[in-house]
Amino acid sequence: MDPLVIYSAPPLQLTVSRHASPAGIDLLEQTIYSTHGPQYSHTGQARKVQHLTAPYFFDLWQHEHVVGTYCLAERPVRTATGTIYKKCFDRRRLLG
Repeated sequence: MDPLVIYSAPPLQLTVSRHASPAGIDLLEQTIYSTHGPQYSHTGQARKVQHLTAPYFFDLWQHEHVVGTYCLAERPVRTATGTIYKKCFDRRRLLG
């Protein structure tokens, strides 16, 4: 599935795809997380996004730059009784 434009109000555009965009991965890899105290970043995002189950990647574009990214993916969850449920989990990152 190529990126599909699902909303457009120039200069903003929202796209969805089954594959992470290089610009979205770059945004995740450049993000520094922290509230107070130590700062950290996630590593290996390009590799990790290849192992998600049934993902949908949403990118918010401003002109030619990704300013936000959101991923919705399935994840199996096992209960104490051994029952497995498919749940949806999300991850997001916005600049600013």
